[in-house]
Amino acid sequence: MTNQTILNWIRENKDKKSETEMKDELLKKNWKLEDVNEALDVAFSRKVEEQSDYNKAGLITGIVGLFIFPLIFGIVSLILGAVAKGKGEKKNGAIIIGIVDILVGLICIYLIFK
Repeated sequence: MTNQTILNWIRENKDKKSETEMKDELLKKNWKLEDVNEALDVAFSRKVEEQSDYNKAGLITGIVGLFIFPLIFGIVSLILGAVAKGKGEKKNGAIIIGIVDILVGLICIYLIFK
C-alpha cells in the first residue's frame, strides 16, 4: 500500500515540478526509495491504486439500499463514503449512491404518507 503522505505531496506538486525533481526532493526528506517509487507509480498512473474497503462497503450498502430500506442503507453508504474520502480515496461512488438512496427513501416516504 502506498504511503498516503508521500502520495498527497506528489499530487500537490505534480503540476509544479518534474517527476525527477519530486523524487530528489522526497529522497532528501529521508523517505525510502521504494516508497517514493511506489507513490510516483501510483501518482503517474503506472500502477492502479486499490479502492479502500470503506468505499467498497459503501458501494455495497448503497446498492442494497436501492432495493430495500433506501433511507437507512443510504445513510450508511454516505457515512462509509465520507470515511473513505477522509482517508484519501479519490473515488466517491459510495457518497453518490448514498445520496441517491436517501432521495429515493424520502420520495417513497412522501408517496406513502401523501
